Amino acid sequence: MAGRWAPSPPRLAWRPSAFPLHGATPAEVLQAADEALYRAKKAGRDRVEIAPPKESATVAIDAARA
Repeated sequence: MAGRWAPSPPRLAWRPSAFPLHGATPAEVLQAADEALYRAKKAGRDRVEIAPPKESATVAIDAARA
């Protein structure tokens, strides 16, 4: 019908990040998640960006596995 409003599909903003891979504190993990979210929004719709691991986290994980 002409002039009738049609709803658009819902959008979801998802910020994947994990402790301790993306930060040593809750604030660092949330900061990494926020940065990933803004990268995804800047790149366009229907995107997922995951925060890159912190260098210190990968070293600690490797040491724990040894």
